[in-house]
Amino acid sequence: MKRKHWTIVILFLCVFWNISAQQKSLKSFLNFEEKEIDLGKVVINKEVNCIFEFENTGKESLIITRVSASCGCTTPEWTKAPIKKGKKGSLKVVFKSSKKGVTSKSITVYSTAENSPVKLIIKGVVVENNNKDK
Repeated sequence: MKRKHWTIVILFLCVFWNISAQQKSLKSFLNFEEKEIDLGKVVINKEVNCIFEFENTGKESLIITRVSASCGCTTPEWTKAPIKKGKKGSLKVVFKSSKKGVTSKSITVYSTAENSPVKLIIKGVVVENNNKDK
């Protein structure tokens, strides 16, 4: 008889744990189409824009709470409104460098999503403007 009780208790705990794990997966999930963008050649002191598209593939709305860039030459702008499940949003990054050479900058996205934070990368080569006409 005691063996039957323990079996029932163990089964109950397994079911409870499984339900708990499923509820965790009901959160929002921030899914970026690309996590790295190569800007190619970028002219020094010129602004370059790029856009990271994302979708909320979770089951609840998500909010991007803040976005931080690794340096002042990189300015992020993002969707401030809640993104409902299955809906898309975008993160625009403006890059303007005053230093020549190979560059790689990171943008970290903090949100209410289960996979927060998400790290994004922009990279490229900053070059002199060789156009004499301008």
